[in-house]
Amino acid sequence: MRGEIRRIAKEFGLTAIYVTHDQKEALSVADRLAIMDRGRLVQAALRAQAAIVPVAIIGAEEALPALARMRSLSLMAPLPLPAKFRIRFLEPVPTEDLPARSWEQESIVLSLTEDIRALIQENLLELVAERRSVWLG
Repeated sequence: MRGEIRRIAKEFGLTAIYVTHDQKEALSVADRLAIMDRGRLVQAALRAQAAIVPVAIIGAEEALPALARMRSLSLMAPLPLPAKFRIRFLEPVPTEDLPARSWEQESIVLSLTEDIRALIQENLLELVAERRSVWLG
């Protein structure tokens, strides 16, 4: 998936934001890195005058804990298992109507960051509620 995201972004001249907790993975995909902390990512988007496209992704985040509870299968935990991921791209959040140099105004950055976080969280909860199982989607 990383390679495909990088290829599409390069091919169409897009800016893509790939969220991961794995530093090696981030370095394999990125031209630049930003730490999502206290609005830094939103601040970067405002500075670049780029629309922010929130994305909600659920997948196999619970697979290993679920597998560990199944005694007969718990020895297989180190093996990768197929998992179904669901990705929901949300409506872009425009930034062009915000005041000039809005990235310098902490109240705007933090408010927009919280609005986007809440929107993603709401969609994650919906996706989890719709999912039948970790492995079957």
